[in-house]
Amino acid sequence: MTNLEKFEKHLPQYLSYDARARLFDALDQFPENIDFRLYTQYLENEKIIFQGDGIKDVIFVVLPSKEYQVTNVIILSNSCDINPENRRNLAINVTYSPIVNLKKYKDLLENKGLEEEKITNHINQLKRQEISNIFYLPENPRIQESIVFFDRINSSDTSSLYEKDLKDSRLFTLSDYGFYLFLYKIAIHFTRIWESVERRMP
Repeated sequence: MTNLEKFEKHLPQYLSYDARARLFDALDQFPENIDFRLYTQYLENEKIIFQGDGIKDVIFVVLPSKEYQVTNVIILSNSCDINPENRRNLAINVTYSPIVNLKKYKDLLENKGLEEEKITNHINQLKRQEISNIFYLPENPRIQESIVFFDRINSSDTSSLYEKDLKDSRLFTLSDYGFYLFLYKIAIHFTRIWESVERRMP
């Protein structure tokens, strides 16, 4: 069984036959097709926030300094958990990570004195989604090339995001292909079971 066939076994079952075929085809071309195909306009008029959505102008606290900034973020929380129609005894906060402009990140590495070849190789790895704690976002009509660090996370009352006009504040929604890559990388970053530590029960 090829690696791609293993992928096919784990494609979302809720997708139509055509959607599954398109997703499978996109995965077959990975990583040469990490471009506009990571995004969709199909859900742009929806009134809910989806996991993987880019949202502009959200407060992010830079711990432990307690300083804060207003920045663009990507939603890490599951779509169902933060859907306001799902009533709970205690509302679930929305978790998110800041979206970092790739050029500014590259400038930071240059200012740190890293060799140009190492920076170039690192950026190429980012663009091929080869670094587990960083998700690469290609340019789209509302953002420049950017990255997301999964180890920089804040949470907030979900209602604070719904106070915004989603049509204006939503920077992007991931396509089936982009969402699959996003979840895959989140899983690798947060849930690797092979940590080589024996945790004996009493």
